[in-house]
Amino acid sequence: MRDCDFCNLPGTARWKYVLSDDRPVVGLANDKGEAVLFDDDGIWHACIACALLIDREDMAGLLDRVTRALGAVLPLKDTDHRETWQALMVGQYAAVMEASTVKSRT
Repeated sequence: MRDCDFCNLPGTARWKYVLSDDRPVVGLANDKGEAVLFDDDGIWHACIACALLIDREDMAGLLDRVTRALGAVLPLKDTDHRETWQALMVGQYAAVMEASTVKSRT
């Protein structure tokens, strides 16, 4: 069993979301114009709780769940870091919530 790609809970993934080939590429750029792109393979695994939030297109709820789950391993108590991280996640999670994404059981 795979881990949830959202909240990172081990062995809990029950659903797989396959994004379309023309999914957006999300990244970070600094004030010098240097960019780091966060491309993925277009397949996201989700536990039941995260899948419910994705299916409801509840971005705020999903961000809250993931932030709470990853707060122990990421420096998300730092407001600036948390806001940057959440902006990246919104970009990636929005692609998962697109109508063209195909959901199936893992």
